[in-house]
Amino acid sequence: MEEKNIAGMFRRYFDKTCTEEERMAFLKLIASGDHEEELKQLLEEELQHFTPGRKLDAAGAEALFSQIRESIADPKPAPVAGFRRSLVKKLAIAATLLLLVSAGTWFLLNNSSKKKKHTTGHPVAMTTFSPTPTPSGDQAVLELADGTKVILDSSGVGQIAKQGNASVIRKDGGELIYEYGKGEQGSKEPQYNTLSTPLGRQYKLRLPDGSRVWLNAASSIRYPTAFTGKERTVTISGEAYFEVEKNAAQPFVVRTLNMDVEVLGTDFNVNSYNDEPVSKTTLVEGAVRVSSLHHKEISQTIQPGEQAQLAVSTSTTTLQIKEVDTEAVTAWKNGLFHFEGTPTQEVMRQIARWYNADITCEGRLGKHFRGVISRTATMEEVFHMLSLTGEFKYKIEGRKVTITP
Repeated sequence: MEEKNIAGMFRRYFDKTCTEEERMAFLKLIASGDHEEELKQLLEEELQHFTPGRKLDAAGAEALFSQIRESIADPKPAPVAGFRRSLVKKLAIAATLLLLVSAGTWFLLNNSSKKKKHTTGHPVAMTTFSPTPTPSGDQAVLELADGTKVILDSSGVGQIAKQGNASVIRKDGGELIYEYGKGEQGSKEPQYNTLSTPLGRQYKLRLPDGSRVWLNAASSIRYPTAFTGKERTVTISGEAYFEVEKNAAQPFVVRTLNMDVEVLGTDFNVNSYNDEPVSKTTLVEGAVRVSSLHHKEISQTIQPGEQAQLAVSTSTTTLQIKEVDTEAVTAWKNGLFHFEGTPTQEVMRQIARWYNADITCEGRLGKHFRGVISRTATMEEVFHMLSLTGEFKYKIEGRKVTITP
């Protein structure tokens, strides 16, 4: 079949202008595998023009899920004249994939030319359902140096605290910034504040030097109201993304439980949750040096696109450098889950932190996932999308989730 005919069938399918006969012919073409490369190219082009803001209303979402369930779960699809049962099953899968893409949901392709060669795993979907309420009802808290705790979401816009020359300002949209009156920032001994996010919440902060921080769920950052020493040092737990203002005379240092990250001016992500086996620093722009906090001789400078992975046990400390997809690593600050060959257990930990869920995995779940899901989706929608891969089943009871092979 000529390439232009395939493209025409593809376009009519997505525009929903094809006849039933054309639809079945197109699905049969997909199932045959004879034009796999052309079809993958057409899908990739469709994904490139996909608009993340596109919405799917509730009725459309329910219809979509119903069709997906029927396509995948039905062990005995309705017979189609001239088709073997195995072919019908392939057609159901093909129809589901195309349905997902055309309805405002998309699958990442395993062989996409945009993906690095090291990524592996089962593709999962991204859904663009209308925004839902914050997964967790808890709120972000700013603890001031004197122990006062400010509930940020209920504090209103404007000045929420005064510390020496520094005014702590909550801007419209939720970002915290520091403004200074008369006098130098460093004229007095700095005071230390701690910003903490609960499960299911993120927060933005502009530090006294102008550096910007995005704090992920279940994370915290301790920082001074003014950087007065030889270094600009902050301490974090959990995950944070930094855009650091350049100042060669005063290096910026991020400290975690086991790791120091030293920078001059750069954009990078630090993931150091206590329940993760490895602390990860991912560089987007500039250069950083990553060092073990307790073994300074274990240290290495990384370049953009690289990730330093520090693993600490009772007997050993190791530091490995790997190339990664930085867009995937930092997708959380843009409201997305982005998996790139991510182990099932790590996927579940990310979901648990965002939805304040208690997830139990039973049996062996050694698979990896790759793909994107919007964080505006409900927890049930997320698990439904992941389960479409056929790699596990799930049961949700309130905040408790049980995963089985």
